[in-house]
Amino acid sequence: MAGSNFTKRLERFIDTTRQDARFALRQIARRPGFSALVALTLAVGIGGSTAIFSVLKGVVLRDLPYPKPERLVAVWETQGDTLSHQPFSGPDYFDVREQTRTLQDVGALGGRWFNLGGNALPIRLRGARCTASLFPVLGVQPVQGRWFHEEEDTEGNERVIIPSHGLWQGHFGGEADVVGRTIPVNGVLHEIVGIMPEEFEFPTLWGGSDTTQLWAPLVLPREDSMRSSHSFGVVGRLVEGATPAETEVELKSIAAQLAGAYPDSNALTSMWIEPMMERTLGSI
Repeated sequence: MAGSNFTKRLERFIDTTRQDARFALRQIARRPGFSALVALTLAVGIGGSTAIFSVLKGVVLRDLPYPKPERLVAVWETQGDTLSHQPFSGPDYFDVREQTRTLQDVGALGGRWFNLGGNALPIRLRGARCTASLFPVLGVQPVQGRWFHEEEDTEGNERVIIPSHGLWQGHFGGEADVVGRTIPVNGVLHEIVGIMPEEFEFPTLWGGSDTTQLWAPLVLPREDSMRSSHSFGVVGRLVEGATPAETEVELKSIAAQLAGAYPDSNALTSMWIEPMMERTLGSI
């Protein structure tokens, strides 16, 4: 008896569904323009919702691809009491690196374009220059070779490069012996000393997505006459146990000392920090 009742209910459901489908098709045939508009509206709504969730999942609901990313901060200079994302000058960077006790270390970076030779035709690509301290601050390791050495941050010793994993695979064919090879970069021979891991993402302090394919050492000016030249982004890692508030107090103290020592360039200059996750998300 139970089986018979189930069969009857299933038959009624199929019959009702068939009638609804026929009715819907008749309505679509009578008003094709309106039906197309409804379908388009649904498609746009579903597509938009999917796109927004993809962004939310890919950008907001994930950590930065570095060890203990919550301890990474962008360090900024600013003028007066209003917070602004002013890049650092070279001499100010060195003073912060020498005096800070709440940051394990800091690294500086700046975007550049490079003309790269090698096995294939020369190419022009987006790259960056950074201090040797930056990659240890981020806490990442090369897939091959090494990072830059401190002495390579000086004029005349900076002729070394690290290609991205994608550039290694594409331009160099993924050749295993590429580390140690010398290739022309901007017309000057540079040695390849390492290969970036495939999942590496370079900090994008000024917004946008990471398009960096090549890294070279950043030679920063040390002369006091260059304190007014603000050109470099700075990333730091908090010491275990240090809070962002403690670091900001320390940086403001360093900035005040520099303002007293160099009033012509630093009289109004202060410093502040921004968590890297917050900086990456921006207004999202």
